[in-house]
Amino acid sequence: PAWRQAEAAALESARAVGNVVSATGGGVACIDPAMHVLQAARVGQRGLTVWLRCSPSILRARLAADPGDRPSLTGQDPVDEAIEVAASRAERYAEAADFEVDADGAPAAVAALIAGQLKA
Repeated sequence: PAWRQAEAAALESARAVGNVVSATGGGVACIDPAMHVLQAARVGQRGLTVWLRCSPSILRARLAADPGDRPSLTGQDPVDEAIEVAASRAERYAEAADFEVDADGAPAAVAALIAGQLKA
């Protein structure tokens, strides 16, 4: 709970600054106070939320190539767990997002997709 509170507070601080890009953790959309921050930014036209949607196969390959130090929360393989958690959060991600972008491609291609959506 303390971690989730800190995430929500950090998001609120970033939103208050304005003209910033915040890359949140995957659980932010599951934190009600953080969702309120995202929705308030949308209503006040002070921000957009982009869901970088990644297919399970690409997510698996990326996590296998660079697993980092992500601990397992359930005792299962961290890669399997991350894919399962992402799928279970999809509805919240969709609710939070102003738009979603297919993030399976290279970073430059994903950035171009986001820029195109922002211009539209």
